[in-house]
Amino acid sequence: MAMRDLIPWNKNRDIDVRRDNDIHPFLALHREMNRMFDDVFRSFDVASFGLGRGFASMQWPSVGVDGITPGFFLSAARLMPYKNLDAVIAAFAELPAARLVVAGAGPDGRRLRASAPGNVRFLGAVDDAHLRWLYANCRALVCAGFESYGLTPLEGAAFGKPTVALRLGGLADVVAEGRTGEFFERADADAIADAVRRLDPNRYEDAARRRRPGARPGREARCPVTRALWVTTEPPDRNLGGGSIREAYLLEALAKKAETHLLLAGTLEDTQTRAVLAGVTEVDVPARRPPVTRAQRRLDDLRRVLVERQPAAVVENRPRARGLADRLPALGAFDLVCVEHDRLGPLIRHRRPGPTRWTLTLHNLPSQRKRHELALAATRRQRWLYRRELADARRFEAAMVAAYDLVVVPSDGDASLLSGDVVVVPNGVDTARFCPTPLPSEPALIFTGTLSWGPNIDGLRWFCRQVLPLVWAQVPAVRLDVVGREPLSEVEDLARLPGVRLHADVPAVVPWLERARVAVVPLRIGSGTRIKALEAMAAGRPVVGTTVGLEGLGIESGVHALVADEPFRFAAAVIDLLGNDELAGSVAAAGAEHTRTRFGWDGIGRHFVETLLDLGQTQAR
Repeated sequence: MAMRDLIPWNKNRDIDVRRDNDIHPFLALHREMNRMFDDVFRSFDVASFGLGRGFASMQWPSVGVDGITPGFFLSAARLMPYKNLDAVIAAFAELPAARLVVAGAGPDGRRLRASAPGNVRFLGAVDDAHLRWLYANCRALVCAGFESYGLTPLEGAAFGKPTVALRLGGLADVVAEGRTGEFFERADADAIADAVRRLDPNRYEDAARRRRPGARPGREARCPVTRALWVTTEPPDRNLGGGSIREAYLLEALAKKAETHLLLAGTLEDTQTRAVLAGVTEVDVPARRPPVTRAQRRLDDLRRVLVERQPAAVVENRPRARGLADRLPALGAFDLVCVEHDRLGPLIRHRRPGPTRWTLTLHNLPSQRKRHELALAATRRQRWLYRRELADARRFEAAMVAAYDLVVVPSDGDASLLSGDVVVVPNGVDTARFCPTPLPSEPALIFTGTLSWGPNIDGLRWFCRQVLPLVWAQVPAVRLDVVGREPLSEVEDLARLPGVRLHADVPAVVPWLERARVAVVPLRIGSGTRIKALEAMAAGRPVVGTTVGLEGLGIESGVHALVADEPFRFAAAVIDLLGNDELAGSVAAAGAEHTRTRFGWDGIGRHFVETLLDLGQTQAR
């Protein structure tokens, strides 16, 4: 239909389409359409759509894009002149430390590619599954086009992502400045670059933690949180593994705002944590004894996937869960109950009627671990077993999200795989404890982590067997220090290899980081984020890690750390850092600054407590 065919209708609707200095005809039509929407959908407020709501809540398959790691800026648009992508690309030429991914096809593609700097990557047209992955893993969207509606920022907001947008037309209507994005006034490179620089991730903590759709409607507003209970099988402790460290800092942050009690299967050794708690109840209930022989393990696997249909951690910790549940009634009433780890998720069955809110923290998604194990499976039996376990894990995660008032995960990637009331509270690092020190010249590598955890053992075995020999061939004097707690026999066997040294249950990891030239994070299995990677970066050690090992940290490969997934590429990255002082120093400095500005426990603790207090005072969304 031609514009002239609309003119009579425009006049009847009193639309101002005059070409004067007050308003452009395009904007007049757009605002009239807004009034039409308001007449029909009075309860729908586009500006309040907010981050974290939309079709991201559905269970989509997890697909990645080869060669792209999370933390990039995204432009998802047709490659047409009115999208102003030439200005966006020119802006990122001024921002060499940032990465831009352009998803879309169009007649301007060849011209735009010819002018693009090295930090801009074009993907062409992508399917819906890959587009969802891009939304879930980008840092923010960049929209500079002359849009009538501005649907792309809404789709990004559904995944909890802010938008850097041109303040014009539909973009001005759907982006809330300072809450769901930032504006620039002109579609030119300088204005766009300035807006990208203003995009402080900490400013959008509230937006990033907005709960996703799926909340049960009609839930009444709750009372403020004044008395809280923390339930766990992992002792909160700053000197133990990653989960214990996370719990210690977040538990202390909660204890500053509410009377907080701890119900623990085990013993609390961290005196600093104990000092801030109103009460500690320790239950001496061991986990179920694992099967010993190969035949027993296989029979146990069959019983779990054919009869029990629960993740292994849930089955193994069932005696502990029962022991903790038995102690719950005697502890009295609480406004908030925080349950840690998937292994204790079934405790929700013991929830009593009343206004108490229950939250569950999934430090790692069991489904992600099974996805990775399935991809690495070498036998038909393993593939059959992992497929069954993956299906059980997905059902379990969906049931937990539906049962709890709120589920907490440590990364955007994990949140994108769940639906319902899910918030992101990242892992952090104590930037006062882990400080940069001068890099030594000796070719010393370090691996840190809990040495009884399966993914750590798998990653260490892969590194020692497939990567380290390639490094030895070029740097014969290289040594690997393996530093961690509770090493299993597989780790002790690896320590017999030439140049590999095991340091078990050390009182502090900082001295060992100071002796290292390079830290390695060679994990191939798992989800969430690795606290040990953050500690190494904060200590000023250049890090080489796999995509899984550095997932969720907003790492730009080659800037904050080096990312490699194949043995020869991993080895090459290690060799480069051992022999190139300039590269090692720049990566170490950028990594330390990255952790200091984005992953300090103080800011993360405040964000976590605000999330819990918000749960206590507002209706579920």
